[in-house]
Amino acid sequence: MPSILRDSPGPGETIIRRAKTTTYTNGRGLLPWLLAALLVPLALAWLWLYPGGGRERIENDLSDKARGALSAAGFGGAGLAFNGADATVCGIAAGQEEAARAAVKSVSGINNVRVAAAGDTSCGPVGGGTNPTTAGSLAAEVRDNALVLNGIVPDEAAKAQLVQAATATAGGRAVVDNLTVQSGVQLPATAAEMGTVAGILAAVPGEHQLQWNGSTVTLTGTVPTEQDKANAEQMVKQAAPSATVDNQLTVSGAGGTVDKAALQQNIDAALRARPVTFEPDSATLTAQGNQTLEEIAPMLAAATGVAVRIEGHVAAVSSPVAGQELSEQRAQAVMQKLVDLGVPVGQLSAQGLGDSDPVADNNTAEGQALNRRVEITVQ
Repeated sequence: MPSILRDSPGPGETIIRRAKTTTYTNGRGLLPWLLAALLVPLALAWLWLYPGGGRERIENDLSDKARGALSAAGFGGAGLAFNGADATVCGIAAGQEEAARAAVKSVSGINNVRVAAAGDTSCGPVGGGTNPTTAGSLAAEVRDNALVLNGIVPDEAAKAQLVQAATATAGGRAVVDNLTVQSGVQLPATAAEMGTVAGILAAVPGEHQLQWNGSTVTLTGTVPTEQDKANAEQMVKQAAPSATVDNQLTVSGAGGTVDKAALQQNIDAALRARPVTFEPDSATLTAQGNQTLEEIAPMLAAATGVAVRIEGHVAAVSSPVAGQELSEQRAQAVMQKLVDLGVPVGQLSAQGLGDSDPVADNNTAEGQALNRRVEITVQ
């Protein structure tokens, strides 16, 4: 019979005290949870920050995807750097910042995208991420009868030289400048050389593109004939002898049809911009005359089988015989120069017309300058 515990014992009673013990059966199980709460965040931080760990892998993966998105949007030469999931884009031309930002932002996993201002060097190594592009590049294609230029150049001066050279050799086609400037990049050739190559290929019939990366110029797309394919490669090698040409052009079998009206329009545009001129009273081409023919020659070489007539004209002279002879010499000089530049001789004919076909008043100096000319006509 259990004893009754009172505040104080009665006479002759024995006090029986019972101790109540509470056992915490889960006390030992809390320790692993406490350790996990401390160690797991530390482990994750180590994986994120340690070189070669999660942070670098994530940055490299995002960088690869972002570069693909930029290239697809026409910004293949842009610089790019990552700090975690935040991206910085460099080398974007003014007015194209939002398009570049949208391209990078479309990549899943990227948080913030900043487009650096011109000359900003933020695309250096950032937080273990990627380095910027260090080699300049050029991509060109003929689209809607315009020559579109993409790529990256080191400064505004190189950009202007490339565009100017392309314009001079594009046969009158409009040149769309989508080039970007990024300080510190190195071009594989001079800007003028790269522009010249882009421009002369615009005269090749068909739908084709050019990619210039490092020492290799890659030609892709289609041309009507095997001769057009060979001509395209020859023109690139002539304009850029130090480059390696990877000719991936395919022959469409379209019969080599040449748009003679468009060809004549391109020739006329080149002659209006810089007429073929000669040293006074001679058939020696001036530097300008040579430059103009260097622009026109690729157009004619690409127009396989098209006959072209070259006419020499002089201003009024005291001796018609002397004028006739000089006009013939000038026409022959132009024809020989075009042959030297790769135009098949069988396509060309030359004729001197003396002063018989003036286009302006020979009684003025200005009129005589206009009458002293060479005309190139597609037949």
